[in-house]
Amino acid sequence: MIICDAQMGISAVAAIDRKFAKSRQNIPTILTVSARHLSRWRNTDMAANQALDVRNVISLPIEMRRLRQYLHAIINESGAERQENIAGKVTKNRAWGSYTAPMIDVARQAGVLILVVEDNEINQFVIGRLLDRLGFAYELAENGEKAIEKLSAGSYGLALIDIHMPVMNGFELAKLARRQGLRNLHGDRMPIVALTADAMVSVEVSCLQAGMDGYLRKPIEVEKLLELIAQFIPEALQLRENLDPDAGSGAGPKLPSSRRRVRPAVVAATAEASLPVGHADTAVVSNAAIEMDDLDIFADIDESILNPAQLAMIFESFDGQALDFLEKVMQSLNENITALYAASQAEDSQAVRRIAHDLKAISAMAGASQLQEMAMAIQSCVDSSDGTTVATVLETLPAAHDNVTQTYTLLTQRLNANS
Repeated sequence: MIICDAQMGISAVAAIDRKFAKSRQNIPTILTVSARHLSRWRNTDMAANQALDVRNVISLPIEMRRLRQYLHAIINESGAERQENIAGKVTKNRAWGSYTAPMIDVARQAGVLILVVEDNEINQFVIGRLLDRLGFAYELAENGEKAIEKLSAGSYGLALIDIHMPVMNGFELAKLARRQGLRNLHGDRMPIVALTADAMVSVEVSCLQAGMDGYLRKPIEVEKLLELIAQFIPEALQLRENLDPDAGSGAGPKLPSSRRRVRPAVVAATAEASLPVGHADTAVVSNAAIEMDDLDIFADIDESILNPAQLAMIFESFDGQALDFLEKVMQSLNENITALYAASQAEDSQAVRRIAHDLKAISAMAGASQLQEMAMAIQSCVDSSDGTTVATVLETLPAAHDNVTQTYTLLTQRLNANS
């Protein structure tokens, strides 16, 4: 493996690439590149002319977590190895099982009801989907002002709050909750955990200084979510009911009692009803479903465009509801990118930053890491008053957006072909 600094120039990097071409047996090259030059190296035509793989570009400053992801993806990027790698990720994300959450009132009385404070519909759905699947009861609040009203009742065991919201943001909410001395049902300090797509240490420090008790990055890792729930409301683990106690015996999913509130994604091959994307109290069924470990549907899919592992974390089967979710993601991406260009034309840097942050969070939740990285670069450049680079990245954003659109279309066609 070769790691090159792209600041040497494309000719120099290409020369190194050619120098080792005969002996290295297709060892990949990783380019480190500043946000200022990110879009230039994302230009597929330029990279193709120099015989460089644009997937192996990582922006500076390098995050250890992101570097590990790149190295792992590159090592496992070929043919059967790549498919095996996807299978491992999909299996891992499905291994958490599926549970039935208790009724809202039951969870409230036990002091384990979770309040999710999030203004974005896509993020609301993904977080709710994970909690439903893991068997934890929750309610939603779309901003800090509404959240403080709910929390004041003292009937929640844990609050998961987005830090970037209208009306009252997460920092303001946490500070107000601490000033008011909000408590849970047991009289203990109300646990508050931040939800954010920002990966900077400074943001984590700010969350703790505001009075929060933890920090959960988007896209949310199931392990981290379970750890936090076990830490702050361990009783919640005892209230959930295993949805498939016969897993592994070939008996298939066991449908829960209709008296219980259930996760919105039990797939039944013979049923025809379906529900729209959103928080629901009844099971969702579909007559066109592909199991997530059926890798044919993910053949030739670039993980940096749309990550199957992220989809597997949200959905057990690639069914109609998964497509509904992706359709909403596509709509949200379209709206955010249109708004981003409008804000740029109006030279409203704060609006550009806010929209780029939303775009980054939505892309992360959907596993669209190329778009996520570009949105992150825009946000970073606005913070450093680098308008030139913002304009440059915006020029190449449509190509990355088209990649996601084409991948979505391909997945839709494959699902329809199997229905």
